[in-house]
Amino acid sequence: MRHRGVVPLAAVLLIALLPSSAFAGHGICGPPSTKVQDLSSLAKPVSEASGLATSWLHPGVGWMIQDSGHPPNVYALRITNGRPVVRAIKVPGAENTDWEDISYSRGADGRGRLWVVESMQSHRDPYIYEILEPDPDHDSTATLLGVHRYRYPGVGWQNTEASFWFHQQLILATKTSPTRLYRFDSLDGPRIHYPKYIGDLYGEPRISMLRVSPDQSALIASDHQSMAVYEGRGPGSHIEDFVGKWPAYGRITFKGDNVEAGDFFPLGSCDVVMLAESRHVYRILAR
Repeated sequence: MRHRGVVPLAAVLLIALLPSSAFAGHGICGPPSTKVQDLSSLAKPVSEASGLATSWLHPGVGWMIQDSGHPPNVYALRITNGRPVVRAIKVPGAENTDWEDISYSRGADGRGRLWVVESMQSHRDPYIYEILEPDPDHDSTATLLGVHRYRYPGVGWQNTEASFWFHQQLILATKTSPTRLYRFDSLDGPRIHYPKYIGDLYGEPRISMLRVSPDQSALIASDHQSMAVYEGRGPGSHIEDFVGKWPAYGRITFKGDNVEAGDFFPLGSCDVVMLAESRHVYRILAR
């Protein structure tokens, strides 16, 4: 059992050598526990969520999306007194064919970027939407910065519902068994972008959510009803430190529900907030 507040000296030295952006304002958060709180449900008209990304620039704010059949909006999420509060912001110029995940990065200008991934389920040309992070309290629209076309090299259509940024590169995880991880070297330019295959994750088939812990020591995954944690080589792990592994631990946590989104939330917290298609909101507590 890892004791909270006790950090090995080697980890402290490693963190000191990493750029400050590596932890994006979080503390030293390793793998979460398997203890779950059931919070209040999302309020209507938000019927479900397919992706959640924590803002690095607006404390207490997360960004949600909904999948096909819903407008091309991003939704600012706050949890106030245990209740989720949501505000819709339109993205003019975007098309929601089947938005399945959203992830977060910072641009060279220091401003936030929201990256929305089309799933490929429709077998239409898949896109990744690059959106300038709006003001969660005042903006009514968000600026669409780019629409990036992508395909997987040599494997055709791959249903994709999980993505995250790692060491300033976008990672995609296919909804297959085993999970296949791919990494974009760049998303610059108008060409079709082909991510490079990195390796596989085992034991949590057909994942719908995958996130890296703030100290980059663990990946947390969900296949709609269960959660699993993959451990790397401690704080500052590389993505290659996770591939080829089975979960270090996990449990069936959301039995009878359909979890599709989650992140370490809010900024600075070691808890993981998970969102289900049923509108239920769960919090997985830190160890």
